[in-house]
Amino acid sequence: MFGWFEKKKNHIEKFALENPKEALLLTLLDLPKQAENRFRLGRDQEVIELLKSFIPRATRLLNTVRSRDATFHTSLFSGLLLNFDLLIRTRQIDIAQELHSALARSAPMIGGGVDYKSIVETKGAKLKAITHADAAVPSRAISVVYVCQHCGWLNCFITEPCMKCGFVARDKATMRLAMFLSNQYLHIKTLPGIGDQIARGGKLQDVLPDMEPHLAKVEIQESMMDTLILKAATKNRSSKFPNVESMAQCGHCTSTMKSSDDKVCHGCGKEIRLPAVQRFAIATFRAAESIQRMLAPKDSPEFGHLVCLLVTFEANAFQEGKVPTEAERADALKSMCALKYLGTRDGGIRVIFEANEIVAGVNKNTAKNLFTGPELTMLFDEWTAFHKYMREGVSLR
Repeated sequence: MFGWFEKKKNHIEKFALENPKEALLLTLLDLPKQAENRFRLGRDQEVIELLKSFIPRATRLLNTVRSRDATFHTSLFSGLLLNFDLLIRTRQIDIAQELHSALARSAPMIGGGVDYKSIVETKGAKLKAITHADAAVPSRAISVVYVCQHCGWLNCFITEPCMKCGFVARDKATMRLAMFLSNQYLHIKTLPGIGDQIARGGKLQDVLPDMEPHLAKVEIQESMMDTLILKAATKNRSSKFPNVESMAQCGHCTSTMKSSDDKVCHGCGKEIRLPAVQRFAIATFRAAESIQRMLAPKDSPEFGHLVCLLVTFEANAFQEGKVPTEAERADALKSMCALKYLGTRDGGIRVIFEANEIVAGVNKNTAKNLFTGPELTMLFDEWTAFHKYMREGVSLR
């Protein structure tokens, strides 16, 4: 077996040496698939390194290709266009700007009956909007966050079942809607509120009355759409993605834990033994749940970043058993301290973030129909637990 593997590897390396342009093209076409695999594993930096390694080389090649290489020219152009959104997603703005210039120069020379010039202009407008939006926000890697169109929960992966209800898009209409209900097309600060309205039974046409004309502009190649639908169709939530209710249940009597830090079941009185990463997942899930019914200080860019971090930490803990790195924990603490507090829409409740603790602020005269009794206690318990995990880390045992 190993002899065959070495022979295959040598064959690929020989092909790359003898056919550098074709090898580069094949790599470009495979990059979106490789990137999605690495995003799922939380290896975003590897995606950035791949993009930095291949896109500038391919861009330079696109600038030098001659008209007699029409077929190769078209394939190279299409491969680079396929990777343009990856550059935006990973905020490789300088590389994206250079690539956009090259695509704009080449578009008029590409035939085939497709209006590539308009496609490139649309990409340029999106790049310009992202650049202006990022200018006011500290430079950080930003995750893509999707609102579940069925229950309103915030998720990280478009092809994975919702972590709360198990819904996954399985056709072109629901997949296009799933892509639209994300911070690729809507502002990250609006997503928790949209999700909350869906969770409370609101219909999408009422939540986003002007959605249809914007939905029609969602860009995705047919081949990529088919790949996403095929990938989503193979998923089965029940075997891989239990929701928080099942993870937070006592193993003896199925009572739900009041706090992720509970050591004894309030229902049967027996000891609850859970690994720290599972307790962290429960705390993060409940913190994320509360943020959908809370508002940050007005116009704070930190709110969107904290939402991204919560959803990413939650997904990694549930699906991969992965905990935040020291740098990610420091980033979350920095965001919370800069944000200062989260408050409910009526101003009745505040979760106040300080360097070493969470402080509760409650105005009983105005706090109505949001968090009451045990739910209010759970809110502060889980944010306190999350804050502690960010300060001290999470054990994998």
